[in-house]
Amino acid sequence: MMTLRRTALRLASIATTFSVLCAPANAAHRGAAAAASRSLVRVELISFRGWSDVYRITNGTADLIVAPGIGRILDYRLTGQPATNPLWINPALAGQSAAVMPGDWANFGGEKIWPSPQSDWPGHQHQSGEWPPDRQFECGPYSVSRLPNGIRLTGPWVKNYGLRVVRDITMDPRGASVHLSQRFIKSAGAADTYRIGVWSIAQTRPDAFVTIPLSPNSRFPKGYIALTPGAHGDPNWRVAGRTLQIHHVNHVDNKLGVDNPANRLSARYPSSPSRDTVFTIQFGSRTQGAYPDHGSSIEVYNRGDPAVAYLELEALSPLSAPGPGQSVDQEATWRLQTTARRRAHSR
Repeated sequence: MMTLRRTALRLASIATTFSVLCAPANAAHRGAAAAASRSLVRVELISFRGWSDVYRITNGTADLIVAPGIGRILDYRLTGQPATNPLWINPALAGQSAAVMPGDWANFGGEKIWPSPQSDWPGHQHQSGEWPPDRQFECGPYSVSRLPNGIRLTGPWVKNYGLRVVRDITMDPRGASVHLSQRFIKSAGAADTYRIGVWSIAQTRPDAFVTIPLSPNSRFPKGYIALTPGAHGDPNWRVAGRTLQIHHVNHVDNKLGVDNPANRLSARYPSSPSRDTVFTIQFGSRTQGAYPDHGSSIEVYNRGDPAVAYLELEALSPLSAPGPGQSVDQEATWRLQTTARRRAHSR
């Protein structure tokens, strides 16, 4: 009798765990989530801000929210501390699907990847200008498979480019580090040759204070390059020693590029009256090769519209011309921590 009771309790526990991990979804989603229960890092299917079939990757210290249906990371926070999330989501489109996209683009927010250089988009996408991005890059949709400590997103074959996106998103079992390994894979049947790079774009809160180390051997006279007219005189940007400081203080669209050998940037955000969140992105070390935008490997874009304000933290891989079956890759590590609030971000 005791054996039967223990068995019943064990089965009830398993059923409870399965119901938490697997909200209604297709069989592939349920399999990916169920496998997570055997790891220190759990992958759970949840609803988030109106989106369903969204994945939470968590180790109990940090949470990462990924939406395969719109091809992006939506949220990155210390567990139980929503104010530590640095990413921006457009409140007007929260919970919406890619089906709401008009003929050009829907600005969901979060973090995603595009192909670079943007100047080549018209030729690939058969359009007259450098906007919008290809819809399949922007939103997929992406299929999901389970990895140790995370998930893999695999995008559709993008007809205009003859390639697909694969993103491995994993979390350390302890601490708050997240690792992104992302690549464009050329179709085995693709015959045309062209240069392409991986362009990572994280749309973050506008209350950021960003710092980027500058190269003492920069090709740019000021250590950075203005990619929009008037950016050199914009009060958002300031060089202090060998560090570029960026703070969203006005409503002017501007963008800067940096040939940062460390390929690293850091951003501080207020998360409580006495604490700041520090979000650090470390991309793979800058390597030899041609980079877009006059040689920029790190870029920051200040969105000036007061109704839709955010900062974009961007990184670009070197351009290469992959052959059939070959890939172009980019690696990144995200870290999140809280520190005592500074008295002020001096300008």
